[in-house]
Amino acid sequence: MLRFPVKKVVFGSGVCFVLLLLFRVWTSPKSENAFRSFGLEKGPIRHMAELEVRPQSQPPDTLDDTQRVERRFQHRREVLQSACRLYGNSSLFKQFRPAAGFQPFPPYRPVMNKTVYFCGIAKAASTTWSSFFSAIKVFMKAQGVQASNDWAPQSDGEKVYFTFVREPYSRLLSAYVDKLLTPNTLFWRVTGRRTVQKFRADASERSKRCGHDVTFPEFVNYVIDSQRTGENRDAHFVPTHDHCHMCSHPYRYIGHLETIKQDMPYITEAIGSPIQYGRTYDKDTIVQNARMVFLKDRRALVQRCMDLDEASRRLWKKYQIRGIIHKHERFPYARGAAANITLAEFVDKALKAYEASKDKPERKAQRVESLREAFAQIPLEDRIQLQQTLFLDFQMFGFDPFLEDVFPSQPYQPNRKFSYFKIYD
Repeated sequence: MLRFPVKKVVFGSGVCFVLLLLFRVWTSPKSENAFRSFGLEKGPIRHMAELEVRPQSQPPDTLDDTQRVERRFQHRREVLQSACRLYGNSSLFKQFRPAAGFQPFPPYRPVMNKTVYFCGIAKAASTTWSSFFSAIKVFMKAQGVQASNDWAPQSDGEKVYFTFVREPYSRLLSAYVDKLLTPNTLFWRVTGRRTVQKFRADASERSKRCGHDVTFPEFVNYVIDSQRTGENRDAHFVPTHDHCHMCSHPYRYIGHLETIKQDMPYITEAIGSPIQYGRTYDKDTIVQNARMVFLKDRRALVQRCMDLDEASRRLWKKYQIRGIIHKHERFPYARGAAANITLAEFVDKALKAYEASKDKPERKAQRVESLREAFAQIPLEDRIQLQQTLFLDFQMFGFDPFLEDVFPSQPYQPNRKFSYFKIYD
């Protein structure tokens, strides 16, 4: 049985050594040799050649868009199959199981006469797919068909499995922003309090009681620790490889959130969907997230830990991190002035800011900027441990373990005028 070779990162003492270490991180090539040069032993991250899969070549110009997507799906299947041959029976897998007392969500959702199955993974387009399946039901009901599995054409009986995954570092940041940075009293109570109590030595009584102010470095420590110990794991935070029994089923389509605009239409057509994916959910996100804070019951729970001014600003930051609202659209109230803001008032301001945020490429770039800022807060040792925690995600889905935004070749230069993670700036 293969064992994950956990390597200890040994740092010398002294300011000079630390400065030298940081200099090498910033200036060395992104390779295992670079990490070995400043005291790290050879890590477990394998290169594509070691996985017996050739890197995906540039598709020839003669291919049309559909053929390019088909080739991409084929390459992803080959990467997954190669990783499963190497690690499929490994003790590295810790398939996620809900805590005692929680009803597990069915891992596979039949969407076509029990021959097409979708396995949703938290923070990897699972909500988008759920909304899409709901839209199918609405459409079919309007056509006089009640059951969602009656829409499909005749199948040859072969089961088709598909799923969506996401770049691992981005997925974790998204989970942090959605469940801990944004007002979410359930996750504050369960994950936030445990994280503060375990990883903050000087936590205030309010932080211990509420768990409302977990920092991203503390969250990363929680992820590493929970995966190592198997304790306090949550489906939103565990690595992708611990979902969906990836090596047990022949997945035909492995979509990536990063290419959802090409992958999702292709899949919906391939499985015979009666409608096509073609809408954005930005406005829905603004409204639904606001309702999670401002509706009467939720509002009271949030206000036990922070006032609505801070809660509103956190929501605004989330919209900017996700690239829904441009970072130049600042929160429209002076500090403390939104303490009594209503749902309607907040949504109105947010939707106006969304409409004013016309520069879509810049808004998309905000996702990358926020990722860089977030991981610049994480010590190198913790980033290395997180990389090892996500080891199989990189191997199975072809993502870069040495992502430039996480392991930059140049020193990170913070924006002195704006921060995605400072609530008051």
